[in-house]
Amino acid sequence: MPIAEDQKPRLAKHFRRLTSIPFLFVFLAFLMPLVIFSCASTPGVTDGAKKIASFNAYELANGISFKDDLKDNETFQKRLLSLEKANPEAFKQIAALEQPSYVLYIIFIGVLLASIFAWFSPLGSLVMGLCSFSAMWIYLDQLTIIFEKLGLGAILFAEAAHGAYAASMLMIIGFAMNITSIVRPFLDKRREKKKISTSENSKN
Repeated sequence: MPIAEDQKPRLAKHFRRLTSIPFLFVFLAFLMPLVIFSCASTPGVTDGAKKIASFNAYELANGISFKDDLKDNETFQKRLLSLEKANPEAFKQIAALEQPSYVLYIIFIGVLLASIFAWFSPLGSLVMGLCSFSAMWIYLDQLTIIFEKLGLGAILFAEAAHGAYAASMLMIIGFAMNITSIVRPFLDKRREKKKISTSENSKN
């Protein structure tokens, strides 16, 4: 059944507000593991790497302890101890990683703003969502880079877990809905102009 012209703005408004739902579900996805840490018994061999820990976004945001949370892995603990003795400055960078991650707090705020902006500004919601999406994957990529710089890249691997992919998929759904809300008014106007033009031509 065709939609009445006077109902279209109301439906568009409801659809725009529904865009906030995928972004709000991202906070549930962050309850799932965001990063998986694996440790290789043989340096540089990723195939035999064993999963030693996984953390969700909220745990990483609050800070983790490599000595406590990864204490069951002897290979990693020995390498960590040797790093502390051989290069105290590098070990301080490991300690810095254990502090609360303000980057993740910024990502949380960005996702929240994306859900709020969806109510009145699809473009603002899209921009905030894209910024949060990019920041999350840059953060995950930086973990691997930091371990390599510290000389731990051969035995310790940080990989994105299913929580990261679930959050990404939800954000992508939000992006698609935002783009639809942005493009739809232009398509409606174009369709209306075409309809008027066709009507005038038929009269002539």
